[in-house]
Amino acid sequence: MSHAEGSFFQVLETALPADQYRLFGKVRVEDLIVVKSGLSREGRQSARNRIRSRHVDIVVVDSKTFVPVWAIELDDKSHRAKDRQERDEFLDRAFEAAGLPLIRFPAKRGYSREFILSTLGLSDTPDKTPEPIALGVQAPSEEPEPVTEPAPAAVPEPGNCSRCYAPMKIRNIKGAGGKTVQVKVCSRYPKCRRMVPLSTS
Repeated sequence: MSHAEGSFFQVLETALPADQYRLFGKVRVEDLIVVKSGLSREGRQSARNRIRSRHVDIVVVDSKTFVPVWAIELDDKSHRAKDRQERDEFLDRAFEAAGLPLIRFPAKRGYSREFILSTLGLSDTPDKTPEPIALGVQAPSEEPEPVTEPAPAAVPEPGNCSRCYAPMKIRNIKGAGGKTVQVKVCSRYPKCRRMVPLSTS
């Protein structure tokens, strides 16, 4: 991991309830999603080639079942490049098709616990201090990634997207093994890719 990724890993690990989640770094995409059946041999190989050499920064799994809950990417200024944007768009579509939420965090100098939980849909309270040096871990001294966040005075309606405040909608998507799962998706999708898995009993 880079210094920024390692710092964020530690912040995320501290912010999430230890009895519910475990974290893994630098996980291969091919270990998380697979090419759908029914393709020709050439088509299947071509699809595998697009995910084989790629990875995601962090994967959060259920601590008891080890089922993946979120894939997480830390987006720094390198993601502004055209080739990285194309890669990001491909991964967004691939993880959406697989039913595993891919959550993107902007690279910043610091993160509050509330900001992390709110982004993951674990808190209904928007982060009112977007740039603290949180939990004693600081990212490297580079220019912070510009982030568009709601003004502190704005408060989303209950159940609305914590990023753009648009209403959230419940959608059924196919998860691992073809199992149908329910997730909350921002009604402005794909302009806003906020996706939150619903709690399962």
